[in-house]
Amino acid sequence: ILSGPAAAGARPQSVASLAALQQAVDGPDVTLVLADAASMDAERDDAAAWRKAGGAPNALLVAVTRPDDGDEVASRLSFVDEVEPGPLTPARLRLKLERAVELVHSRRAIRQLETALGRKGEELSTLNRIGVALSAERDIEKLLELILSKSREITDADAGSLYLVRRLGEGKGNGHEQLSFELAQNDTVDVPFEKSTMPLDETSIAGYVAVTGRIVNVADAYRPPPGSPFRISRAFDEKSGYRSKSMLVVPMRDHENAVIGVVQLINKKRSPQAVLRPASLVDEEVVSFASVDEDLVSSLASQAAVAFENARLLEDIRELFDSFVRASV
Repeated sequence: ILSGPAAAGARPQSVASLAALQQAVDGPDVTLVLADAASMDAERDDAAAWRKAGGAPNALLVAVTRPDDGDEVASRLSFVDEVEPGPLTPARLRLKLERAVELVHSRRAIRQLETALGRKGEELSTLNRIGVALSAERDIEKLLELILSKSREITDADAGSLYLVRRLGEGKGNGHEQLSFELAQNDTVDVPFEKSTMPLDETSIAGYVAVTGRIVNVADAYRPPPGSPFRISRAFDEKSGYRSKSMLVVPMRDHENAVIGVVQLINKKRSPQAVLRPASLVDEEVVSFASVDEDLVSSLASQAAVAFENARLLEDIRELFDSFVRASV
């Protein structure tokens, strides 16, 4: 066995059994395994099962045989990567080690692509299920709770808030717009929540996202990006003993691309079941929101905005119908 970075020089090692080989190649190093074909025949079935199950993904397994036996060995030992006639010269050995490095890198790239593809499939399936649930909900209060809880669920966020843009006059930018604080959720502390309103401007992080339509992703809420027009209030943290750290704030856009609300997610956890008590655990358990979280929440927020507008439209139609009936009576 020759293993280790090729540039630093390979480390040679000899093993006499398949069990010893399995233990020796169980690691991250690129490994070139040169096996005598006759010796490999003794454990052929076990070796074939091991390779079929994904054994030695970082190794190039080469069966070394006599010059005249190459085709026969290749058909008999189909689980090896290559069959090489002996004896091996130093130059050919160097080429084989370089070949091992290339092969392992290709395998790693393929595994990463397969993992990413599988993850994308799961994400699409999850978003589809959430979309169905959102479109089926007609109660606006329950719909808002569903939007926030599902956004937290797919990002492993410990807490979150939801804001709606309230336009009190006709059109946008006429001085009659407010940001309404509609909902808050937190898995670690109880949130004494009351609905409230705030100016629709860039002084708050939710207001900034609502006005600009940009996603904001900060690693530490206490240290916003330099030059940011917004400041993140610590009032809730100081009162409750909570520690807000990573934060992802995403606009909710309707079918006309207008921002109708904001989803604010706080403290992405390494483990979804973790409880961030005491506050010192935040540094251990909380990580930054990733770009994939931005994509997922943006997609969900778009579905949520359409579902919310539909529910609000149905509610307006009911109220109009009731008013018509009362006026008729």
